[in-house]
Amino acid sequence: MRRKFLGVLVFASLFAALYASSGFAAVSVFATGTNLPETITQTASGSFFVTDADAVGDIWNVPATGGTASSVAQAGFTLRGGLILPGSFGAVGGQFLVAGVGAPDTTALASTMDASSTVTAYAQEKKAIWTQPVLAPSFGSFSGDVLVTNQGAAKNFPGSVDSITPSGAVGRLATFSSVITPFGAAVAPSGFGAVGGTLLVSDAGGSGIYSVDPAGNVSLFTTIPLSAGQGLRQIAFAPTGWGLGTGNLFVSVSSTDIDVVNSSGSVIGRISGMFSPRGLLFTTLSSSPSLLFSDISTGKILEAGPMDIARVH
Repeated sequence: MRRKFLGVLVFASLFAALYASSGFAAVSVFATGTNLPETITQTASGSFFVTDADAVGDIWNVPATGGTASSVAQAGFTLRGGLILPGSFGAVGGQFLVAGVGAPDTTALASTMDASSTVTAYAQEKKAIWTQPVLAPSFGSFSGDVLVTNQGAAKNFPGSVDSITPSGAVGRLATFSSVITPFGAAVAPSGFGAVGGTLLVSDAGGSGIYSVDPAGNVSLFTTIPLSAGQGLRQIAFAPTGWGLGTGNLFVSVSSTDIDVVNSSGSVIGRISGMFSPRGLLFTTLSSSPSLLFSDISTGKILEAGPMDIARVH
């Protein structure tokens, strides 16, 4: 009996070790109550705004310590991305910008939400689907604008990276091939290899991550190994304190995991679990580095840490 008991202990220990190394170890639920959560943005007070891809465009507020999300406003259209505009961004400075698409005419829409949670229309583009807005404080002639990925609406309206000025005027940085569906976006740090300082854009319909320079030139940065039917979603760069992930690009892969990509374009790590990740936000919780990410399959916001990254050999 003692030998059998020890065998069980050994098996349990091995299982725990394998479980920890797989990236499942400490991924936990941070918040519940959303429907189809996309991006996560931390406010000055420490709470979080979450955009929702549901039909009414809920903007959720999640307490700084997590828990149950509450809807503070509805944009009236399905949301993808959001960000807090800098105070210097014209009349809407300091407000929360949301972007997405309205039905039935496939019009890309952007609105702002002020401190009283009043949502106001801000910009739009026909035959477009805006997904991920990012700030571009230093990006050639687009410096100070918001850059936003546009998935495109049809064969004659391919995907692109659009720009929105403080006055709400819409421009275009780059246009993609019709086979590419731009989704996530992040400006690469200057030291991130050959693509440093460019805008990296993920393909929702494929495995590619593309580099877009301030002149609008598009080139392939890398490809991510995928299974049939998968695509890439939001992307973000990790700050210091993330071990293997520090300074590298984290990529949400639909229905499966979050990949860690280095400046050479190689997948070097992975956070895996039973989730379909979307928006990524690096923050600090209880004095520890944390990654909050949306799980669109359950409507939950999950939390991971540096120890959840399993090295990919």
